[in-house]
Amino acid sequence: MFERLQIHCSSRSGVGLFLSKNAQKALLGYSTVCDRIIVAKFKSIIGCLVIIHVYAPTTNASQQEVELFYSLLQAAFSEQKHSSCVVLMDDFNAKVGSDWEMLVGL
Repeated sequence: MFERLQIHCSSRSGVGLFLSKNAQKALLGYSTVCDRIIVAKFKSIIGCLVIIHVYAPTTNASQQEVELFYSLLQAAFSEQKHSSCVVLMDDFNAKVGSDWEMLVGL
């Protein structure tokens, strides 16, 4: 089965990870930077594997919220040791062009 690490600080956002049993055994720890950023560290054959998983603010968010998110993401990334392998997993809520509605159902 899978373990779910999930942090919700508001009803609008949250981020989490589903872990297999092997991943659970390899998990060294995790921390939440905010309700949109979680950092998990795993023991691996290459050393320490760090997963930074994010859920970015949508275009409806204020400029202040967006700037705070990217500032916290940069800080989380900068705190990692250079000897660690860092993977950034994301949901950056990207929209491509202005005709995105025509892609629904493809």
